[in-house]
Amino acid sequence: MAKLVGFLVFALLCSVAFAHDDEDGDDSKYKRVLKVASSDGKKYELDSEERSETGRSKLMFGLYTDGEVELIVKYESKDKDSKDQVKYRVSFEKIVEYEEKNGVDGLQKEDTVVSTIDLESKALSWKDIECVQDGDNYNCVVESTDTQFKLVVHLVADVNDVDGYPVRPTSMKFDIVINKLARTPNTRLALLVKTKTKEQQITKEKSHEEEEGFTVKKEKQVSFGDNGFFSWVQTATVGGVAVNVFNSDLEEATDSKLDSDESCKRVTFSFDSTDSGKVEWDPKLAWDGDSSNSAIVVPSFALIAMLVLALFKF
Repeated sequence: MAKLVGFLVFALLCSVAFAHDDEDGDDSKYKRVLKVASSDGKKYELDSEERSETGRSKLMFGLYTDGEVELIVKYESKDKDSKDQVKYRVSFEKIVEYEEKNGVDGLQKEDTVVSTIDLESKALSWKDIECVQDGDNYNCVVESTDTQFKLVVHLVADVNDVDGYPVRPTSMKFDIVINKLARTPNTRLALLVKTKTKEQQITKEKSHEEEEGFTVKKEKQVSFGDNGFFSWVQTATVGGVAVNVFNSDLEEATDSKLDSDESCKRVTFSFDSTDSGKVEWDPKLAWDGDSSNSAIVVPSFALIAMLVLALFKF
């Protein structure tokens, strides 16, 4: 009886899992096509398209250094009856060096600000954006000329592993590197990030990808409407040592380049270390509304099924 029950559970789980595949088992529908749309040194745009029998969806991933460093995701979907468009943006406002005064984790109003780097300042210059194609994937570097702030952006055509992190083809994963050249002893660093969109913005204590079991990292996120999100792992490395990353609540902010009906919010991220070494951290800006994301659950179902059978066997 136990073996029979185990077999039935296995069959049920497999039927659910393989429902995500085509009848012939071809998973190619989850792969997207990446094409360079525009590039001029201060701007780099990539189109990522998925087509189906009922319509098409297109994502545009953009990197910009014209006055500020900004990452953009635009989503467009068309079918016979409707058209849907969503856009959301993340930019980097400033790096703050501070001395903790009140014993509360993260940058607070009571803390002493020692210095700041204004990442939106016209006095700060940026190297040309460099993007390299690696097979079907792209890796792009955005860096200030003084080398104190750098982004390494990863875009993939299919589900891929990047530096030990799983990345979907609907995600823009970026490594943030802060290498502040002059530091006062016993100070910490914080990074102020702006989020901009017409969609409703909400902070969630658990990211979509963590809830789905796609990542084992502890992640939080700012959601943009139902499907867009900016997520981050709650740890970083400072001087090669893992440290906690503390985030503030979403705060109202202003920006000179807002579109009509866009709102601008700010999140402050504080790195819990007084080490003067460089900060390395791995957030994502992503879309979570396409079928390309559903394929990820297949291995999880298969693993559960094998565990169930093992239990009944022993």
